Amino acid sequence: MALHEDKRAASRLGRVAAPDQIYSLRFAKGRERGEPPPPDIEFQASNAYQALVIAHREGGGRSAELWRDGKRLCTISELAGSFWEIRP
Repeated sequence: MALHEDKRAASRLGRVAAPDQIYSLRFAKGRERGEPPPPDIEFQASNAYQALVIAHREGGGRSAELWRDGKRLCTISELAGSFWEIRP
């Protein structure tokens, strides 16, 4: 379903699509050794699920913290294979 069709369907049901919020992906790798970590990545997502999908894609397999509005939402770490661990 195209994005504009999805918004129209939500509108008919009395729901309005949530505006995108800015999330940050902050990498810790290197901090424990006194090295500078990779730069943070900021991106827009309409909800936490979409933010986690983007974080997985953009994180490049590195452990990171997901932030929104100055609050840490969770820490994500890639485990063996394509498994991810998400911690509060």
